[in-house]
Amino acid sequence: MTDKEIINRTYENVEYLAKIHQVPIGILEKAIGVSIGYFARSRKRNTIMPITTIVRIAEYFNIPTDYLVYQNYKASYLRRQIEALNKELEKVEKG
Repeated sequence: MTDKEIINRTYENVEYLAKIHQVPIGILEKAIGVSIGYFARSRKRNTIMPITTIVRIAEYFNIPTDYLVYQNYKASYLRRQIEALNKELEKVEKG
């Protein structure tokens, strides 16, 4: 994985986590101690997040730090949702 791919995936994961937890990015930025607009500016510049910021985000969302960097969180979240829906469908079909 290239540096650019890591940077993009990390920012995508942060944005997606904020979305599914219904946390505005500005609130997240304030909660983890970075300035308002930090994520937008950093992503635009392709800046790698400091490990301290990654740790704070992971603690905020109660997830492992490697999820932010290596995992496609959106895809894994959607897989879990599909699995849950399939289980519900089975229950309905069984009556």
